[in-house]
Amino acid sequence: MKYVRLLTYLGDHETPGLIRVMIPYLILGKYKNILATTDYTMTNSAVYYQGLNLLQVQRIATKDQLGVISVIKKNLAPKYGFKITYDIDDLITDIPEYNQTHDYYTENQDSIKKILETVDCIMCSTAELAKHLSKFNKTKVIQNRLFKPIWRMYNHKSFFETGGKPKIIYAGSSTHFHKDSEDDFDERITKYILETSKRFDWIFFGHRPKELENPNIIFHNWQPLYFDYPENLRQIDPDIGIALLQINDFNKCKSNLKALEYATLGIPGVYSNITPYQYTSCKVSNSDQFIERIEKLTSDQDYYEKIKNKDYNMIKDNLYWDDKYIKFYLDSYFKKKKKKK
Repeated sequence: MKYVRLLTYLGDHETPGLIRVMIPYLILGKYKNILATTDYTMTNSAVYYQGLNLLQVQRIATKDQLGVISVIKKNLAPKYGFKITYDIDDLITDIPEYNQTHDYYTENQDSIKKILETVDCIMCSTAELAKHLSKFNKTKVIQNRLFKPIWRMYNHKSFFETGGKPKIIYAGSSTHFHKDSEDDFDERITKYILETSKRFDWIFFGHRPKELENPNIIFHNWQPLYFDYPENLRQIDPDIGIALLQINDFNKCKSNLKALEYATLGIPGVYSNITPYQYTSCKVSNSDQFIERIEKLTSDQDYYEKIKNKDYNMIKDNLYWDDKYIKFYLDSYFKKKKKKK
């Protein structure tokens, strides 16, 4: 590949920007013929775009940002010959009311949709998300992956081996819950967690429902630095991970990132029966199934090992930003399709 220059305008300071842009760009730094940079401040100054091959915008949403990208698309992209893509890993055109970003994205819906129509292509984290956004523009899928230097495989010894209490972890932010009530955890599951809090160590990392603010429930605050997050999880050393999602279009479009994380921890997971987790072996569709799976995983060692190994084997080739996937990443942006004869 000839020398190429990439620039991404980041629309957030959170994990999506790190996983979708900053980490791939960090890896691209080893290629001498690629210059990949990021910025949080958009500009339509022509000097900024000379020699640019690709401009990417990530999660931008406001009317002012629409104004800048419109000028760039009309005047600068044709002049300097670069393409513009929009990178996204959430269905921001349909944010549930319980999500804390709902008000911001709802207020900016008109701008978001016009931005999606203005760019040359929308880069999505999942096929389901691409399907929903295809009405606005062309779409491509670049899946979420983990950064291997921090998400190394962990040789976990389960409670079956140590003789301790099973440690069951939920790792997630407040975006999964209503402001004043539980969402991903219904009343039956909440009651079960409280009833079994002496049999199991229930650990909530990042956020927990108000109903589970109980001295018997272990809670760890969300860590501000993403690069510290994997090591914090390894220090907790959980035995089982849970990832419960309410069934709606927004969650159907999510990626399987939580399953990737639990796989590197060397533990089985219990997941909602929803699109991101269709390949997993321990899916649940209701609270009764959730309870059954937890009871079986904590009482049957053969079943525990079977679920853990089966899920890892299904996912092991799609865990990391490796050289093969970086090539796919670059090809997704720069490789031209051969014209059919």
